[in-house]
Amino acid sequence: MAKPEVLMAGGMTVLKPEVIYSVGDGRRCLAQFLERMYDHGGDMIVGFDTEWTSYYSVSEEKIQVKLLKFCNQGCVLLLDFAAYGYYVNHFFANDDIVFAGVHLNKSLEMLRKTWGRDIEIRNAVDLSEMAADVLHQPRLTAFGVRALATEVLGQPWKPRPYTLSMTYDPWSGTLGYERIECATIDAYATYKIANKLLSRNCP
Repeated sequence: MAKPEVLMAGGMTVLKPEVIYSVGDGRRCLAQFLERMYDHGGDMIVGFDTEWTSYYSVSEEKIQVKLLKFCNQGCVLLLDFAAYGYYVNHFFANDDIVFAGVHLNKSLEMLRKTWGRDIEIRNAVDLSEMAADVLHQPRLTAFGVRALATEVLGQPWKPRPYTLSMTYDPWSGTLGYERIECATIDAYATYKIANKLLSRNCP
């Protein structure tokens, strides 16, 4: 599969499909994301993934979610969870949206640990479990995003670069080109898996 083209312009990151990278107002970015959904025929499926890191504090391993990745039919949104957790929690409560993710329950657990509060998704679909059930392949529950995309979509998706697969990789607070591209591909793959599986289950 060809890599999506990522272009930087005027502080806004643009992808085909378009990327909104929040460097300021997370609430405004979420509003833009919803507008793109309505502009593209009302497809209310959102692919959801997280970027996280682990570190040790006083001999105890701690996990922090650093980045939230959302993808709909029209665009990708990369959002700093630490800055905008309140708005994200309200976003998750939207009855009209189906949030679908690979190992979604694990992502929610990490979000709760990072934020220190309860987080629930009103309409959630765990794609790992759904793919295993729909395709009758229990082994798929162990697959990551790109490996699952390869199986479900029938197209090869390259693994994440090794340096970006390390959970202890330090975060500077600024996303470089490679990390933006990697996060965008993950989000897009998640959306494509969800779209394929949910469409397959529609009457």
